[in-house]
Amino acid sequence: MGTKEILYKLIQVSLGSISTFDLPKEVDWNGLVDVSLEQGVCPVAFDGFNKLKKVVYRHASWIVPLSTGMYRNIVARVRTIEDKITVIPNISELNRFSNWTPTISFPFFSRKKKILLYCGTIGKVNGFLYLVDLVSKTIKYNKNIIYCIFGKGNELDIILQKTKEANVFDKNFFYLGVVSTTDLPYLYHVVSAGSSFVINNSILWGNSANKFLDA
Repeated sequence: MGTKEILYKLIQVSLGSISTFDLPKEVDWNGLVDVSLEQGVCPVAFDGFNKLKKVVYRHASWIVPLSTGMYRNIVARVRTIEDKITVIPNISELNRFSNWTPTISFPFFSRKKKILLYCGTIGKVNGFLYLVDLVSKTIKYNKNIIYCIFGKGNELDIILQKTKEANVFDKNFFYLGVVSTTDLPYLYHVVSAGSSFVINNSILWGNSANKFLDA
């Protein structure tokens, strides 16, 4: 059962359309928040979703938030569960990045470039119009700074059109499709910096976006 399917089931429960459904053992709550924001879920349904979250947290054997902000959010909502929570940040398994064998070729000479990498979803919650504005301003000052984007999402076509209108597409902005997780160690090794973009919404402030698995 995918993220959207879980969300829609939760909406049905909150509205009384169905009484119950089988919840998967592992649930990506952050993914549900992303989808709910993107789909414009009504407040009543979202309130029901939050109540169900508390029930799951109380009955969970162990809880692994991916940032201290997520930890604080959980313990503020659900009391007396601190002793079964462990914070493990994303991309903490450094051995996975020890293999630097080239697996991807860039459509530009990368050695003299400063590359900013984004791997992940390109949706409304990512606020990519800000990135287009940033790319447009960057090229005026330094043509050696390159933005490489991997991923897909509902806003992809809009962003690609905007970069073409701004005359930066395939100049200092490169969209290179989707990428396998086996290619990410090399990508993160060769680029100057990784990145994550979200809109200015308090729900997302404590989020720890998984830019390894999202690619």
